[in-house]
Amino acid sequence: MMMMMMKEEEAEFARFLESYPAAKRKGGKNVRQLFTRALINTPFIVIMSALAQHKRSTQWQQVRFIPSIETWLKEERWVQELPEPKIPESRLTPFERAKRAGLK
Repeated sequence: MMMMMMKEEEAEFARFLESYPAAKRKGGKNVRQLFTRALINTPFIVIMSALAQHKRSTQWQQVRFIPSIETWLKEERWVQELPEPKIPESRLTPFERAKRAGLK
């Protein structure tokens, strides 16, 4: 049972590493420990979902603004509220236009 859990965690870590922007994957052994610690209180799917949101954020479109993988884990960035992406007015649905205008 314990061995199966370790293999599952290894697979999850590999998926997480593969998903994180390559230019910011530095951190070595400490990253593995931080990831293991994160899984104690946070389901893997939550971490991966947050990572996907961060990757789509305006900030992450420029490599220099992406935090290192170690920083992202250490500061538990998966709980960070991200601003809504700026969508051009022409691509909004009528509902979204009304919401942006403050109408309900």
